[in-house]
Amino acid sequence: MAETLGTKMSETAAMEVRPGPTGLGTRMADSLVDTVQAAGLRFFAVRGEKLAQLLTPRGLADPYPLYEGMRAQADVVRSERFGFSMVLSYELAAAVLRDPRFSADNRSSVGGPQASGGMPFEDHEMILRMDDPDHARVRRLVSSAFTPRAVASWRPLIERLSDELLTGLGGDGFDLIEGYAVPLTVKVICDLLGVPDEDWRSFRQWGEAATATMGAKVSRVAVRHAREAMWALYDYFGRLIEHKRRAPADDLLSVMIAAGEGGDKLTDRELIANSILILLAGFETTVSLIGNGTVALLAHPDQLTRLASEPELIPNGVEELLRYDGPVQFTSRIPTEDVELAGHVLAAGQEVGVMLGAANNDPFVFTDPRRLDVRRGNARHHLGLSGGGHYCLGAALARLEGAVAFGDLTRRFPGLQLAGRPRRRPTDLMRGYEHVWVRA
Repeated sequence: MAETLGTKMSETAAMEVRPGPTGLGTRMADSLVDTVQAAGLRFFAVRGEKLAQLLTPRGLADPYPLYEGMRAQADVVRSERFGFSMVLSYELAAAVLRDPRFSADNRSSVGGPQASGGMPFEDHEMILRMDDPDHARVRRLVSSAFTPRAVASWRPLIERLSDELLTGLGGDGFDLIEGYAVPLTVKVICDLLGVPDEDWRSFRQWGEAATATMGAKVSRVAVRHAREAMWALYDYFGRLIEHKRRAPADDLLSVMIAAGEGGDKLTDRELIANSILILLAGFETTVSLIGNGTVALLAHPDQLTRLASEPELIPNGVEELLRYDGPVQFTSRIPTEDVELAGHVLAAGQEVGVMLGAANNDPFVFTDPRRLDVRRGNARHHLGLSGGGHYCLGAALARLEGAVAFGDLTRRFPGLQLAGRPRRRPTDLMRGYEHVWVRA
């Protein structure tokens, strides 16, 4: 679960507060605008615009050669066309994430507060887009549900679900994403939050729609679907929180409701916004970790064999997989004052992309970075779970789910292989697969 999840839920203007029926004319207009924008993106990519190149199908399929090419030119690359600077080196990315002069709150950007785009709450009501002191206050209250003891107590649930799912798979083959990674991670986070088991499929659909707008490449069609999904989640959690207040249970949501120091509690909007964030981050990133990691291991069969024969390497292997092809490729920060970085002046209010995927493949930190090595000594130094004050709140849960998943997969299916070409999600921030067909 990564607190780096998302840069902006959306930035569309003049949308109604709640989604209403969408007419044929609106749908056609959205499709036309999306088509024109895609053509413009291709045009600028051909002309050498680096950010545009990252957002083309080729760049989305494999951004790492582009990262390497940009980093060879400079550690900080400016896209004048899009008004966006990209920090590419590990050293500078880690420094920005720790530097209090860089804000996570998009209200710090030029032009003032960002419109919510018809979403039920603003970005800055989620912990990952908060600055101190609000960030410290909310994080302290939410983190009470993520103690080491609490995380350790979740292992039996994760192991049981993993075993049940894999027992029903095998044979001629299966889709690793839809048959295993999605139900495992969604059911786990729903159980932890106290969401009834029968609702997990609805949460998966809402979550997939909501995260499709998190990134630099956002279509109007996706924004419309995300808005509908976010309102459904907002209403659902509002009702669930009221129920938990009347009948608290042994779940994360009840802990968050009860958390408080000196009378300081989460407001209803903070509870709902951060419950949704935990839900989305809790399964979207881990689904991608399992999918990306499995494809990487199958492309490096010697590493797959090593994990199968030396299961004690699995925890370090999870770290290396998070580094090698991480689920979250970038996050953003906004300088609150002019900041000089590696000879580049980052202007106050101008958004900066901290390119986590590039930093995790910096050859000055990770020797031969495009070589997968589950025994890599410094694999844990990756920034795949962000860094600084916004380091992933649920990092321990992500590591635990990854360890259980790769342990079970390598033990049960030592001869695992691809049964078709994996299909990538057409998203830039969240890097993962829609389908990974495998056979045992």
